[in-house]
Amino acid sequence: MSKKILVSLIAAMALLFVINRVEVMSGEHDKKNVKVSDSSTKKTTTATNVTKPVTKTKENSKETDFLNKVDLSLYELILVNERHAFSDEQLPEETGIIDSNYQVHADLVEPYNEMKKAAEEDGINLRVVSTYRSVSYQQQVYDQSIIDNKNAGMSDEEAKKETAEYVAEPGKSEHHTGLAIDLVDQPWLDAGKGLIPEFYDTKAGKWIDEHCADYGFIIRFPKGKESVTKINYEPWHIRFVGVENAKFIMANHLTLEEFVELVEKTQKEKN
Repeated sequence: MSKKILVSLIAAMALLFVINRVEVMSGEHDKKNVKVSDSSTKKTTTATNVTKPVTKTKENSKETDFLNKVDLSLYELILVNERHAFSDEQLPEETGIIDSNYQVHADLVEPYNEMKKAAEEDGINLRVVSTYRSVSYQQQVYDQSIIDNKNAGMSDEEAKKETAEYVAEPGKSEHHTGLAIDLVDQPWLDAGKGLIPEFYDTKAGKWIDEHCADYGFIIRFPKGKESVTKINYEPWHIRFVGVENAKFIMANHLTLEEFVELVEKTQKEKN
């Protein structure tokens, strides 16, 4: 065999060896990739199938416990609105007087006096405008509102509609219960201003909104809840429901209607 042929043969064999080695290494690399991919898939699948158990938070549990203990049969939680009428016969005999001559339910006297004192310490002189009203007196208030609106240039229909937005129909007013107070301050009265939403913009209006729950009262007709209460926003109208109930209602931005419904739902689910 010639020297030239021998050199060519050796070169060809070397080339085949290199090619074969590259293919082997490539195959091993692919196997490693497959293993990594399989491992990754298994991990992903395992992670996906893990479901964390749903547990109640301490806060939710505490809230539920509170709602289950609420006694809706208590007079302080009586619901009076357009769907729940009230008669004078339901008024308890236990009554008291605040601000010299305003009649209320007896349970309100001490909480109101404490609230008034606290307000005075903050430079606010609270003044009651209205409390208990009999059904017959509410009729007078309702009729007079219509007359005033007509005198202001409204038609009969417009006058009645305007009255309905701020004054409850006789038998459907919280004032019948002795649990409601229309409350402003002395400067507001001295300025000759009436019961209008702008009262909230005063120092007294903001103070009442912030502190009334500490004494068992709520803003009965809050802003933004007109569709629930059917009464326009009244920052001056507070309602006694008891301290714990008041704090829960105000903290959760509820109306009394929503609170009663929530209590009923929670207690029904328990049973």
